[in-house]
Amino acid sequence: MGKSNPDNDNIYFRLLLVQPEKAIAAIHERYGSRLSKYVFVYCRQDDEFIKTVISETLVIVWQKRNEVAMYDKPYFWMQRVAEMQALYLLRKERKHNNVELEDKYLEMAGDDHADRKLRAKELEEMINEALNNLPPREQEIFRASRFDELSNQEVMQKFDLTEQTVKNTISRAKKKVISMLKQMLSMFV
Repeated sequence: MGKSNPDNDNIYFRLLLVQPEKAIAAIHERYGSRLSKYVFVYCRQDDEFIKTVISETLVIVWQKRNEVAMYDKPYFWMQRVAEMQALYLLRKERKHNNVELEDKYLEMAGDDHADRKLRAKELEEMINEALNNLPPREQEIFRASRFDELSNQEVMQKFDLTEQTVKNTISRAKKKVISMLKQMLSMFV
C-alpha cells in the first residue's frame, strides 16, 4: 500500500457519510493548518479573518457532506470553497467600510444647513484632490464614467478600450479614491 497523499486523502471526507461530527473534527485537525496557510497566501489577511474563512468553509463542507464525501479530490474542492468564502467576506467587508465612511462623514456634517453646505464643498474638494492623484488616463476614464455618467459602452468607444479594461480601470480608480478619502477623513474623526 502506497503512502497517503494529504491532498488526495479521501478517508476523512468519506467519514462524512457515517460519522459527520467526527469527520468534521478530523478534517479540521488534518487540513485546518494547511488550509489556513493557503487562505493567508491567497488573500493576506489577519488571523481572525482566516479563522472566519476556515469556519465558513467547514460549515459548507457540513452542509454538502453527502456530495463532498463522494468527490475524488475533496481537499482541492475545499480549497476552492475557502477561496470563494475569502472573496465573499472581503467584498462584504469592503461594502461595510464604504458605509462606515459615509456614516463618519454624515456624523461630521452636523445638523446646521450652512455647515452641511461647507462640508459638502470640502468633500467635493477632497474627491477632486483624490482624483487628481490618479494617473491621467485612469482619471479621464473615471470622470467620464462617474461625472459625465457615460455607460461602460460609451466609455469603451470614447477611449477605444475593451469592456473589461474599462471595468478594471473604473474599479481600480474607485478603490484608490475611497482609500484616499478614508485617509483624508480620518484626520477629522
